[in-house]
Amino acid sequence: EQWRLAQKAIAKDWSVRKLEREVKAINVGGELLCSDNDPNVKQLEKRLSDHFGSKVNIHYDTNGRGKLAIDFHNYDIFQGIVDKIKQKA
Repeated sequence: EQWRLAQKAIAKDWSVRKLEREVKAINVGGELLCSDNDPNVKQLEKRLSDHFGSKVNIHYDTNGRGKLAIDFHNYDIFQGIVDKIKQKA
């Protein structure tokens, strides 16, 4: 399994963080999936990115657990994202 994962990481030019997420997903029993594998999730990422004005990444595993990441580069951008989330709540 390690060899297969190493080959996949090299072939797809994964970052160290991506490889860590994949290893963690294997260890907890669910394969980590990302938007690259699902056009519906990719579309949702784009819609959220457009809404927040920042890059959005969605990662999930086969157990239904996941993460939503919204990038920001400074406090003002972060505060703008928080304000937009509060508006919808």
